[in-house]
Amino acid sequence: MTKLTVTRENLQSATPAERWAYFLLNAENLTVAEVRELFPEPEFGEAAGVLEMIKDNPDQMSDYISRLKYKLDERWRIESTRAEALREGREEGREEGREEGREEGLKEGELKGELKGELIGQIVILQELLGLTEPGRDDLSNYDAIELKDLCSQLRHQLRTRPSS
Repeated sequence: MTKLTVTRENLQSATPAERWAYFLLNAENLTVAEVRELFPEPEFGEAAGVLEMIKDNPDQMSDYISRLKYKLDERWRIESTRAEALREGREEGREEGREEGREEGLKEGELKGELKGELIGQIVILQELLGLTEPGRDDLSNYDAIELKDLCSQLRHQLRTRPSS
């Protein structure tokens, strides 16, 4: 700090680190009023008040440190509790999402299965009406729902347009 070039005159244009260095070097020669005038930031006023308190009564330093430690411990406790609650909430949300996804997947699978079953039944009936045997029920079960819908539509069209006997 011996190379500090900040003076009272250029203090306002100094960086925050330079302002703190100036404060620490000159605090014992400044009154609280001068500190508040030179340093409008509340942190400097608080620091000057603490230094004044210590100068007037060194026993108060221990009380001040205890209060400060309590505040910091309380802030840490609140933050750690908050962080733990957020973590638990996220995990619970993920698990609920997984469960909902499973349920929706099962419902969708059941619907697709029912739809495929209905389509296969319709196709088999249409094939019988048209006198067709291919593809068989076992082959149809390997088709996806879109292919089954297309085949069902084709067979309906054939049934509608077939010549009357």
